[in-house]
Amino acid sequence: MKKLVFFQALLIAVVMLVSCSSTGSADCDSMLDSYEQYVNKYIALLKKASNGDMTAMAEYAGLMQKAQELSDKMDGAQGDMSASKWARYVKITTKMTTAAQE
Repeated sequence: MKKLVFFQALLIAVVMLVSCSSTGSADCDSMLDSYEQYVNKYIALLKKASNGDMTAMAEYAGLMQKAQELSDKMDGAQGDMSASKWARYVKITTKMTTAAQE
């Protein structure tokens, strides 16, 4: 499950990056906020699963719903990602990958 959730999160990161690169500043901030919330939920779920908490599987459906919401939010966006937004994106993604490797 850990690998499946990680790859899903990584896919969302890539889609978010492409979409944010083509949105306005406010839209990009909103998408980064949503992405960060998703990553935080991913990390919490990952920790539960790693500790043998079987409720993590039940929560996986909620994480899938959040992934769909992020995907829907990214559809049809337009603009450029600034250096500060790029740095925030990298920080959030690093947080996710570090958690997945632990």
